[in-house]
Amino acid sequence: MGDHREGGRHTGDDTENKCTANYLAKLAINTQQKMIFQQFNQLEKQGIKILNMDKHHVPAVRIKTRKIYINNNGQHA
Repeated sequence: MGDHREGGRHTGDDTENKCTANYLAKLAINTQQKMIFQQFNQLEKQGIKILNMDKHHVPAVRIKTRKIYINNNGQHA
């Protein structure tokens, strides 16, 4: 995973392809015990979700939302 290049063209995004690695790194940093995962179902629900997305090459999409307040005059506040 990571930076994939075919014929000089960039075909993958590094941040997209490192979700599983980032999840496992954070897990390792936040715990002091040795963890060995031998089966898929040993991961937490969030880890399983991330691993499935990576395994099926589903891009990670972040959607930023914000509230828009409209006053009585129909104007944005």
